[in-house]
Amino acid sequence: MHSASLDPFDTPLAIDPTIALPGHISAPKSKAGPLHRVEFTIEFVGPRSLPGYAAARLLDYDWYGALGEPKAWGMRPQDNEWARLSGTKDGSYDSLAVSWPMIGPKADLSADAARSLWRIADEFGQAIDRKAVPIPPITDIPSLAKDLRKIIDTLDIGVSLAFVPARGTVLEKDLWVQCVALGLQFAPDGSFQWRTPQSEAPLFAVTPIGSLEQFSLRSVQAGLAHEGATIGFSVPRCPNPARAIEGALKTGRVLCERLGGRIVDDAGRFMDAKVAQSLIDETTHALKLFQEAKLAPGSAEAIALFENA
Repeated sequence: MHSASLDPFDTPLAIDPTIALPGHISAPKSKAGPLHRVEFTIEFVGPRSLPGYAAARLLDYDWYGALGEPKAWGMRPQDNEWARLSGTKDGSYDSLAVSWPMIGPKADLSADAARSLWRIADEFGQAIDRKAVPIPPITDIPSLAKDLRKIIDTLDIGVSLAFVPARGTVLEKDLWVQCVALGLQFAPDGSFQWRTPQSEAPLFAVTPIGSLEQFSLRSVQAGLAHEGATIGFSVPRCPNPARAIEGALKTGRVLCERLGGRIVDDAGRFMDAKVAQSLIDETTHALKLFQEAKLAPGSAEAIALFENA
């Protein structure tokens, strides 16, 4: 991770195969394009390919701004999936679309707002000789948004464990060593994450407890100590919650065995076998609720829904 001359660690950081978590975990397939389950989409439909320069007009600010700066998508004749529209004027497109989240942090999309967007999109469609088709039907949006809001209110479930060092504090350097040994990856947000190449989202993240909630090499060099570490994940955003809870519990055990301390849940209960099994059971129950809602945790739809809420 760093050269030996600049590395504040006693030995080079390395994965320990005797404790490392698996590097490949099954996860929902990544998906590009409008997410009809959670987004209001308008497709511009026509019998012929659309010249690139005509499609690029969608990103001109007069249209793009009037449409509320939506996600804009295009599919060229040689493509088999959507891609974000780049504004390139060459070539042609077989398909063109725009999309907006039905659930937002300030307000959910209403039928009136969707109808207004459709009218503007229809004007653009006429300008490029295409028909603007709303998906889903605008009249369905209030009930769909209500259902999505209920999913958010019911299923915004998090799992969190805390490593509490026996000596009261633990050096950040020691946490780095064990996180790397477990195969966790340092992330831009200052956490260590268990990741799989099959997903852009992490299975869980480890963060320090104390005045600073981010890891940094500067803190290691300064000899900073923390009150412990949190191991946690959001079920909706996690690509494989069943494996994530197993990995989180194992990570907690490794920290206890190698650094000395105990693991507690978010209610402060000591993590014995009974409490660990209750967390596994709760995660399994959450997965059943997502299955009933027909929304896969860690899918593009679930991540978009819970990030926009």
